[in-house]
Amino acid sequence: MSLRPRWSASIAAVALTALTLGGCASSPEPSSGASGSDGQVVEHVTVATPSASPLAWLYYYIPGPLGFYEEEGLDVEIVGSVPNGNPAQAIATGTVDFAGAQLSLGLPVIESGAADLVWLGFSDDWPFNISVMPDSPVQKISDLAGKRIGIRDDGDVEPATAMLTGNGVAANDFELVRLGQGAAVAAALVQGQVDAMYASPLNEGFVEAQTGTAVRRLPSGEFERFVSSGFMTPRDEVDTGIRVARAVAKAWVWAQENLESAVDLLASIQPEAVPDKAQALATMQVGIVPALPALAAEWAVDPDVLDAQIQVVSPGSSLRAADIVDDDARAKVWAFDVAALRLAARDGDIEAAHGLNDES
Repeated sequence: MSLRPRWSASIAAVALTALTLGGCASSPEPSSGASGSDGQVVEHVTVATPSASPLAWLYYYIPGPLGFYEEEGLDVEIVGSVPNGNPAQAIATGTVDFAGAQLSLGLPVIESGAADLVWLGFSDDWPFNISVMPDSPVQKISDLAGKRIGIRDDGDVEPATAMLTGNGVAANDFELVRLGQGAAVAAALVQGQVDAMYASPLNEGFVEAQTGTAVRRLPSGEFERFVSSGFMTPRDEVDTGIRVARAVAKAWVWAQENLESAVDLLASIQPEAVPDKAQALATMQVGIVPALPALAAEWAVDPDVLDAQIQVVSPGSSLRAADIVDDDARAKVWAFDVAALRLAARDGDIEAAHGLNDES
């Protein structure tokens, strides 16, 4: 089921009031009317997350209650799941306006000519690993020939296949078992229904939560240098895309500096996504936080590394890093006082997190 919250001033006010009463953060008085906090006319846009997991992608959700979308003059509708699990394709078909999208899913859309899309940087390193239980006889990915590997859904097929074949397993010599989200993949590994799982640290955290034992990651070679998801925009909508991405980037910083507040914010507007706060925090600490690149990178990626990844994901592709990443636009996304935002986040001071954009 799609999760489609919309962020207007009234909805943000409800979430912010709940947080303030709960003592998690202080907030400014929400504005009202049909304009953003800087007087812009509010523009409605739809944004898809990289996958249907609000906890994993909370920094797409919490710009609403933090007031960051409103500050950019935006009324944002979050779409938690899209047809075929491919947010880039959803942009191409007009299902959504913008998206967080994996490189492996976005490249084929660009190469096909279905849409002229670019990333405004990458918000997380390649977070996926092929992991096994600690007592498994499997020692390296090539040992998975003839084995069953658990994945979430169709969106994992191409990247999991690339990792397997890129590490010595023949394309027709393994079975990918679609199991659903998060805990289901972890449970299948624990119960021995699959030999390994292609999963993020978030899923690995589920295994540790269930068993008290950490999984064992199999070395994946050059994949360990790669990036995963980033903010994607149509090239002809890059100006609006910058505004959406800036709000997401600010929430990304907030989550790194004050994870408990970020989880509380998500729970205030998506309570079903955080049924157990302690477990959510433990999972995020194990999984999401270490998966994020250094804050100083500001979503930048080494073009040589990206060029190498393109060839792994799409062998023979004529695309290069400069074709798919708008680095000038990325710099505009990060045109705000990052240091001041980090301090505001640590203090849980939402009011101090506003008015930080570089207007020059």
